[in-house]
Amino acid sequence: SNRYNSLRPWNFFTQQVNNVLELAFDEAKHLNHREIGPVHLLLGLIRQEKGLAAQVLRSAGVKLENARLEVEKIQKRGTVSYNKDLDYDPYTKEILGFSQDEAEKLKESKIDTEHFLLALLSQSEERVIKVLQNLGVSPTQLRNQVFGKLKQTHQTASQPISTSANSSGTNPNNAQLAMIDKILEHPEGSEAEVVKNNPGIIDPKLIGTMAAMLEKRGETKGAKVLRGLIAPRTEETADRSEVPVVVPQPVQKSTPPEDQATKSEPMEFPVSPEDFEPVSTLLEVQAMEPELMELLPPSNQDMENFPRQLLTESFVNKGDKQAVHNFLGENLDKLNDRFPEALQNWFHQTFPNVGDVRKQEFLKRVTNISDLIRTFDGGVRGIHLEIALTGYNIVASILTPTETPKDWADIQNCLGLSYLELLQGERHENLQKAIACFDMALNFYKKEECPELQNIRENAKKARTELRNIKEESAARHRFGHG
Repeated sequence: SNRYNSLRPWNFFTQQVNNVLELAFDEAKHLNHREIGPVHLLLGLIRQEKGLAAQVLRSAGVKLENARLEVEKIQKRGTVSYNKDLDYDPYTKEILGFSQDEAEKLKESKIDTEHFLLALLSQSEERVIKVLQNLGVSPTQLRNQVFGKLKQTHQTASQPISTSANSSGTNPNNAQLAMIDKILEHPEGSEAEVVKNNPGIIDPKLIGTMAAMLEKRGETKGAKVLRGLIAPRTEETADRSEVPVVVPQPVQKSTPPEDQATKSEPMEFPVSPEDFEPVSTLLEVQAMEPELMELLPPSNQDMENFPRQLLTESFVNKGDKQAVHNFLGENLDKLNDRFPEALQNWFHQTFPNVGDVRKQEFLKRVTNISDLIRTFDGGVRGIHLEIALTGYNIVASILTPTETPKDWADIQNCLGLSYLELLQGERHENLQKAIACFDMALNFYKKEECPELQNIRENAKKARTELRNIKEESAARHRFGHG
């Protein structure tokens, strides 16, 4: 639709929403569905654990495993795997457009996960409603819960900061931290304008502390943005009408006449710590820093330390899958596109210092944590596969089929499984790599008659079938002038 196309390249979407779209793609691909539909969006929203939509769905008792089962009951699993060029079906394209409407109603500059969920619910898409009802969830109540959560967030954001938890054990700073997070992600968004024109909506101590922490870590751009929120305003800016704090209501936003619209004025930002007076005492900084650290992306030091921490966690828990997956869930921010490089650097610094007697055991532990990341179901699947592939390739570069044939064959099988599932990049190339790895593993397993033999054969056959389908589809498009 035109409204859907107007969103491309989806500059209006937050990073969480972009992750939801990637996860929806994963779900459609996993079910061998030809197109990405609203039910896949719903599954993507559930999997994007940090989004407000997922919080509301979890509080309503919606679990990913159960939702997947209901989706498959309603929309049966396909029998043919499709290549990476999955498109959104017409209903989903409409949902993408309506999510923009929901954001505008709430006077939000960006489309976030809650707007996706509201759009799914407001359009009463039959399959989504059926899934929710089968899970015992009322779509109407779910929609009301979203509005309640949004209203609570905005009301809390206007309260003075307190470094102590309230009687319920929930820290009231969370909403203010969430607003700062949005400002750092979208400095030109409406949240920044509201804070600039309503001094005190977020305590200056909090903003100043965040800016100082960012500066300390060398992230000057973010620090500059935050200092702009508490910089002295010009006389013209100080005299203009305050922009009211928006409390979300499910009503259409009215557009004021152009001559009455409040226009943003450019502001001069301080560029160094000396340009603004510190607004927090040392004790206040220390009190807030643990909570604020959770808002910042992992530092380079955090990323460098994480492979060792992960290896230790696996060792302490004797490779227990659930225990390590829980640890990964607590460190989702580190399972990012920086981790493959961190893993490589850590390995090349550590492995030369491992004694010869322990080298094989060390490689097995690296393989184990790669397995655990590959099978981890939280976060963004594509990134996990890239991390796992990095670990497997590191180990494969050390092992040889002559000296350690069984370990070498196991790694080839792991590489094959990862490439078979990997959707990033050229799908046909991933499948070719998967087939090559499976074939190398089979050369060993056939001789040893290992129990893994049948599974590897089936996976190799699956990869060959999908690759053949891709080639046939490509040839058909070429014949009919679409290639």
